[in-house]
Amino acid sequence: MTEKIAIGVIRTSHGVRGEVKIHSFSGETDHFFRLRRVELRSSDGERIVPDLAIESIKTHSNSIIVKFAEIATPEQARTYNGYLVYVDKKEAAKKRRDEYYAAELCGVRVVYGGDERGTVTSTWENGDVTMLDVETIDGRTVIVPFIKKFVGPVNVRARTMELLVDWILE
Repeated sequence: MTEKIAIGVIRTSHGVRGEVKIHSFSGETDHFFRLRRVELRSSDGERIVPDLAIESIKTHSNSIIVKFAEIATPEQARTYNGYLVYVDKKEAAKKRRDEYYAAELCGVRVVYGGDERGTVTSTWENGDVTMLDVETIDGRTVIVPFIKKFVGPVNVRARTMELLVDWILE
């Protein structure tokens, strides 16, 4: 079984033919043009729409416009607003050296000054910033913006992430 990974999120419907506007998590779009089929999942993971066929694809501003064969109207398209677009990991944008997929951050130990302070339990997008849900060692859930001001080196292989400030977990 191949591992699936989220590569984008449906923002809204587009046009009158049932197209959807997708925001690419990587900021890259080339890999979308090689796709033939995708899976959609609601943000809570409760609803899954497997094996949707891509009829056409184009770019528009900073978004990707996709027409799925199974979606014919703007009303149908709008029901998928907020759904995540999943593909086999091998079809996602290629990682450069020292890059990682947001999904790879789940389960990473959060460390400050050499001491473990918590674990990343999930990631989500808030506009232009990836947000991390961190379960602290005392059981609280804290939201940490994944920006250089707060988060230092990440070692996906060692499953650790260095915090630059400890007050963010208060």
